[in-house]
Amino acid sequence: MRPTRALLVPALAATLVAAGLRLGAQEAPPPRLALVGDLVARVGPSVVRVETTPGRTRGDLPRRHLLRPVAGREGGSGLVVGRDLVVTHAALADAAAPAFTVTTARGQRVTASLLLLDARREVAVLQAADALDVPALDLAPAWPRTGEVVLALGDPFGAARDAAAAVTVGVVEGRTRLDAPESAYSGEVLLTSAAINPGSEGGALVDLAGRVVGLLAPLGRDRRSGALHGHAVPAEAVLAALAAARDDGPRLGLAARPVTGGLLVERVTPGGAAARAGVRAGDVLVRAGDVALGSPDALRAALAAGARRLVVVRDGAEVTLDLGGGR
Repeated sequence: MRPTRALLVPALAATLVAAGLRLGAQEAPPPRLALVGDLVARVGPSVVRVETTPGRTRGDLPRRHLLRPVAGREGGSGLVVGRDLVVTHAALADAAAPAFTVTTARGQRVTASLLLLDARREVAVLQAADALDVPALDLAPAWPRTGEVVLALGDPFGAARDAAAAVTVGVVEGRTRLDAPESAYSGEVLLTSAAINPGSEGGALVDLAGRVVGLLAPLGRDRRSGALHGHAVPAEAVLAALAAARDDGPRLGLAARPVTGGLLVERVTPGGAAARAGVRAGDVLVRAGDVALGSPDALRAALAAGARRLVVVRDGAEVTLDLGGGR
């Protein structure tokens, strides 16, 4: 005889309850929550507090960001990218002779000076007076995918306990060019649903591999929609600014402009690294290493990250060229 619906429902419920009890007895932590917690513990210490002494606005930013003073100070967040190097948002450095203090979650407090202000990319590079007691972060020149889960780490409202980074979680909503008076960056930015509060500017947008994919920027109100957008300057722009500050970016010796699918090479300097590798005027650069090339910053970032292989389209076919170790 077939069981009735009235008998099936209690039996199914009992089965689900028993399964739940068995799972509970194992006391297995939720894997996604454990992953996020481990990631914050690993990456968070290298996101630091940056305080700056207020001074006369220098006005290098085409359109000035309005930083909100917090507890009698102006400041935000920063990323440790070298033994004594920190990158932060350019708005924190838009003053005459700015002075900085960097505080790590381990309690180290170090003065820092401005090494480079790249207003166009909205990146400031600071040099600490002493070696920092936290490891350098890994910056990823490749763009994350839309829908990818990301973490925003920073010092919102200057209230992160003991300067340890606070974290919000969201996804990459997409990439766009903002038409916002608060934004000086003209390239594509990463839109994110992760909350970015005052004081988080200069913090890190991090993927689940622990790589920095963007530098948190102040909220920008797009004039087309009137909406406030949480966004980050892409890591490729940060890497390009960092290479300029260190003066260690490989010098290809070419001029190229963006076209559909890559960068069109317009001129190659004789004797330069590009010429030695076999790059020709008219080639379209499509990849450097594993990084797709949609902008000059993407090329600079990939080279600064160590890419030594170029893929170009020539006469309709892809050609792979080896840059070797030349500069």
